[in-house]
Amino acid sequence: MSDDQLETLRNILAENPEMLLELFADLKKPKTDTQKPSESQNAVYVDKEYVYEGRNDCFIYRDNRTKNKNYYVHIWDSATKKRYTKSLRTTKREIAIAEAGKIYAETRHRLGVGVKLTSLTAKDLVREYQNLRRKEITIVPHAGITPRSFSTLCRNLEYWEKYIAEKGLTHTKLENIPTDIGIGFGLWIKERDKKAAIGKPRSNGTINHIIAATKKMYRDVAIDQKYITQNEFPRFRYLKVPKEREHTKDVLTREEFTAVSRFMQYKWCNENGLTENEKIKRRVYALTFTIHYYSGCRTKELLGIKWNDITLPQFENKSDPEKINRKIHIPKENSKTGRSRMIIAPIAPQLERLKKWYRAYEYEPKPTDFLFQKMTKLSMGTNTPQTDKSLSDRVKEVTRGADAEGFIDLRGRTISNYCARHFYITDALLRGVDIYDIAQNAGTSVQYIESTYSKVTTEMKAEDLTKNQGAHRVKRLQMLEEERDIKMDLSP
Repeated sequence: MSDDQLETLRNILAENPEMLLELFADLKKPKTDTQKPSESQNAVYVDKEYVYEGRNDCFIYRDNRTKNKNYYVHIWDSATKKRYTKSLRTTKREIAIAEAGKIYAETRHRLGVGVKLTSLTAKDLVREYQNLRRKEITIVPHAGITPRSFSTLCRNLEYWEKYIAEKGLTHTKLENIPTDIGIGFGLWIKERDKKAAIGKPRSNGTINHIIAATKKMYRDVAIDQKYITQNEFPRFRYLKVPKEREHTKDVLTREEFTAVSRFMQYKWCNENGLTENEKIKRRVYALTFTIHYYSGCRTKELLGIKWNDITLPQFENKSDPEKINRKIHIPKENSKTGRSRMIIAPIAPQLERLKKWYRAYEYEPKPTDFLFQKMTKLSMGTNTPQTDKSLSDRVKEVTRGADAEGFIDLRGRTISNYCARHFYITDALLRGVDIYDIAQNAGTSVQYIESTYSKVTTEMKAEDLTKNQGAHRVKRLQMLEEERDIKMDLSP
């Protein structure tokens, strides 16, 4: 302290001697006065008591900060340096001791293996997983999860929620659900009524996809985020799937495709009582139907095609003197595989007629517009693509109408939009198109075509498979006949 400061302090004390007395009184106060307040006044832990004699990792206490002063349990794991506290919801010491012992027995092991003590129910697990996958939504296939795939995933996980509810385990924590609960899950799904495609049971392959989605949910959330241990992971049993793969959809034959096309052209599009707009819409759908069958696109790919995605093939095709072939670019954003590809299809006449009917509807297509427009008064001109449901309704109307008029015989079959793709691959195989070229055009693998359409390829190669078969037997019969003829000539 400087001389000036000392002089100032001396003058203050000379004028106020009582300040000096207060200073000496403060210096003589006992040190206990400056310590923390006692437990009985405002400490957090009140009535602290260890649950087990000789162990200091578990005790009960009353939180002095709360109004009702309920007991809490405090558990400490020295190995993981984690603590766990929970309200016991009671002010009775005896009840608190008993409840704390029970909780200690349940949680000590889980703390030791690093599992979270905040539990989830099956319903909570589904919501957590949906929120996790929702962050990965993208329009590019295989770069995350597409909106359509996410919707399918949510529908698949609903089965697990309903199954758990039926077992009476809706509010049961994951770690307390029996691990053998999933063994009967597949058979439970198989026994449930199917909303779509009435009359056809779910395939075992489809059910196995639902089981796989449920298992992935448990791995990505319950296991990876440490809500349960591996020993608490439910066990599932997949259903048997035949080794022989066949296309599960009904399909039109080549003759039936032609017959349905004739029905639309001569009958369906010219029905009495139709408005002019409805006639145009039907003409447009007839062209959509043909382009779908000629290109073999997946329905999503078809509806995503724009006019500027269609160009002339780069290399001249001598077998196409009329230039009816067109090259369709399927960008990766619109492809199921996440890879872009080119499709060659003989659709030039259909494209020209499509423009003609659009203009009759007072709409002029632009290069960046979708090829198949939603034809309503509010949507036309807004570049809104046609919907899968609208095409599904139309194909059912058309095939049932063709069946009723005697053009085809459905025999109980249900024809969907995806049947166009199956028809395309089957017809190409029967026409002798190289299987590699089909795979490239269809955006699938040679292995998939071989395994799914093996019966078609066998039928296609029937002549090659039986070529010269049994020739040795024919030659032997000829020799015997010649010997017989010679003997007959030599006989008297």
